[in-house]
Amino acid sequence: MTLPHLHLFLLAATAITLVAIADAQAGGEVLQAELWCVAKNNAEDASLQTAIDWACGQGGADCSPIQQGRACNDPTDIQKMASYVFNNYYLKNGLADDACNFNNNAALTSINPSKLHLHLHPTLSAETIMTLPHLHLSLLAATAIMLVAIADAQAGGQVLQAELWCVAKNNAEDSSLQTAIDWACGQGGADCSPIQQGRACNDPTDIQKMASYVFNNYYLKNGLADDACNFNNNAALTSINPSQGTCRYPSSKRVSNGRVADDTSMGSGQADMSRGRRVSTTWILLAFTILMVTWIIHL
Repeated sequence: MTLPHLHLFLLAATAITLVAIADAQAGGEVLQAELWCVAKNNAEDASLQTAIDWACGQGGADCSPIQQGRACNDPTDIQKMASYVFNNYYLKNGLADDACNFNNNAALTSINPSKLHLHLHPTLSAETIMTLPHLHLSLLAATAIMLVAIADAQAGGQVLQAELWCVAKNNAEDSSLQTAIDWACGQGGADCSPIQQGRACNDPTDIQKMASYVFNNYYLKNGLADDACNFNNNAALTSINPSQGTCRYPSSKRVSNGRVADDTSMGSGQADMSRGRRVSTTWILLAFTILMVTWIIHL
């Protein structure tokens, strides 16, 4: 990439990202949360090394990328190597909560830990490049576009954030789930009407499905608190929408001022208008981006 066109590349990349987000919203698609399992910042090196040795051995993680000469090998940064191993083990074990613990040395994050490298001319420093004519204006323009997208997404009370659901664990026993359902629907104060006979989420042959609905409702009603999605270790958070057919599970995005919004409360007319606003937003963002690019080219 030639330096004069670097600012155009940054703007183009930003524009593509924004159009993709707006298009996904207009099509009714769900932007699911991406999660990574990484080493905690305050974890001791000795503890991380012990965890790496276990995961690469008995744990069965693929540790080849942290071997000498490979992309993720960095003996000076044990946290970086541990994060790669922890994440690999977490993925191999089906994203289970207990697969991202390692004696409390690991945690989930929605921030991609991969380090992105901008391959610049070896004789130029970052400080030199930032002083190139108009580049700082390009970066400001890209930032402005992102702010417009965020502000637009926030309009009407909608915020771009991870969607999470609290569901029953796959390995939970039916008797434990039934006990949890009874407590949540009684003392816990969850709204269990959708799992009653004849309702959309009632399925006596699938106790996990009904438990998941109840767990999720309780979790949302209790302000998304971590301890509200536990149920004696029979529940876990997921970014995969568990809704099936007409049984719709509200997500963490549907909570407003402590109240859980009903997914079926929006009529078709309102939905069409909302969709139309999102489509219009796509073209507005694209037009704004084109104008910014044209302005910078003529600087």
